[in-house]
Amino acid sequence: MVQATDEAWYYVVGGAQQGPVQAQEIPALIAAGTITRDTLVWKNGMADWLPAGQTELARHFGQVPPPLAPEGRPKVAIQGGGGGVDIGQCLKEAFGLIKNFPVPFLLGNIVFMVISSFAGGLLIGNWYAGVMLMVHKVRAGEAVEFGDIFKGFDRFGLVLGAGLIYSFAVGFGLLFFIIPGLLAGAYLLYLVPLVAIQEMSIGEAIKASGKMTEGHLWKHALFLFVIFLVGMSGIILCYVGLFLTMPIIPIAIGVAYENSQANKPARLA
Repeated sequence: MVQATDEAWYYVVGGAQQGPVQAQEIPALIAAGTITRDTLVWKNGMADWLPAGQTELARHFGQVPPPLAPEGRPKVAIQGGGGGVDIGQCLKEAFGLIKNFPVPFLLGNIVFMVISSFAGGLLIGNWYAGVMLMVHKVRAGEAVEFGDIFKGFDRFGLVLGAGLIYSFAVGFGLLFFIIPGLLAGAYLLYLVPLVAIQEMSIGEAIKASGKMTEGHLWKHALFLFVIFLVGMSGIILCYVGLFLTMPIIPIAIGVAYENSQANKPARLA
C-alpha cells in the first residue's frame, strides 16, 4: 500500500474507504470510472470528506457541471483500539461490494462454492482466501475481476490447512452448545486472511488472530453469529438462496479484517 503523505488521497467505493493513493494516480482512477464527481474523497488538511467534484480534483473531470450534493453519505466505522468490529458496518460494506462488483463477488463466489462442494467442503480456506484477497484489492484501489476468486489457491497447502483448522475448531466447539464454537471461530477469525494476505505461517497467524481479537472476543463471536445467520438465510428460498447469501460470510470477515488493519484518517459524516 502507498505510504500516506500530505498529498495522498483517500476515497470511498461501495461504502468502503480506499487508499491512500498519490495525486498522480487519480486521473487513472477517474478514467476507469472508479472515482466520479460525487465520490467522497479526503486528504490531509481537509476538515471533512467532500465529493471529488468539489475539491481540487475537479479539474480532472473536464467542464461537465457538477451534480447536486447527495442527501446522505456512506459512513465508515473508525475503530479505536485493536480488536473492535462494527457488525452493521461490515455487513453494509459486504453488500456494497456485491452490488458494485457482482461478477467477482457474487458469480465468482457461486462458482467456487460449486467447486468446493465437489471437494466435500475441504476447500473452505481457499474459498475464503480468494474472497478476502479480492476485498484487499478493492481496499487498495485495484480493479477486481472474476478470476481473482481463484487466487485462494495461491499458498495452497497453508491456506487449505488454515481453513481446515478453522472449520474443525468451530465445528468441534459447536458440539458443546454453540457458544464454544462461536468463541473458537472468533479467536481464529483472522487466521485465513493472515495466512493468505500477510503470508504468515499457520502458527504465527493463530497467535496474531488471537491478539487482534483480544479484549473483544465476545463482540467478534456476536459478529460471527450474525453473519452466519445472514449467510444461512438463503435456506428460506428452498436452499437455492444460499448461493446468494453465503458469500456474505467471507466478504464480511474480509471487510472486518481490512477495517482492523486500516489506519483511517477521519470519520465520515
